[in-house]
Formats: sequence, structure tokens, C-alpha cells
Amino acid sequence: MLVMTGCYSCGKLIGNRWEKYLQMLQRKSEEQEIQDRDDPENRSRPKTAPEKEVLDELGFTRYCCRRMMLTHVDLIEK
Repeated sequence: MLVMTGCYSCGKLIGNRWEKYLQMLQRKSEEQEIQDRDDPENRSRPKTAPEKEVLDELGFTRYCCRRMMLTHVDLIEK
């Protein structure tokens, strides 16, 4: 797996949070699917994107770092 080490714009170290980001994103998506399935009325309510919630929890406040996490593509898989 080829992971970026830092933000290209500000230089902040972000590569150390990539695995945690993927795990948290997977968990959030599964939780949201379960909620939608269990509560049909909940589907019509506006939702926050799971990516936004995970980035907020990980402490990414700068838009440049958020962009790096959202647009990164794994070139080499495990």
C-alpha cells in the first residue's frame, strides 16, 4: 500500500491516520446502513456524510488536509 506522508499544501503529517480513517469510515457507513434499514422514517432526514464525521473526529480542520484524505487512492493494495 502506498500511503501519502503529509499534506502537500501545509506539510502536516497525515499519513499516520490513513488506516484509522478507513476503519472509522467503514464502521460509520455500516452504522448508517443499519439505521436506515431499522428506521424507514430516518431515511428522509438530511444526513451528514460519513466522511465529514470521520474527518472531524480525527481532527482534520484544514481544507487542504481534508482534500488529501478524501482524494487519496490506494495504488498498491496489501
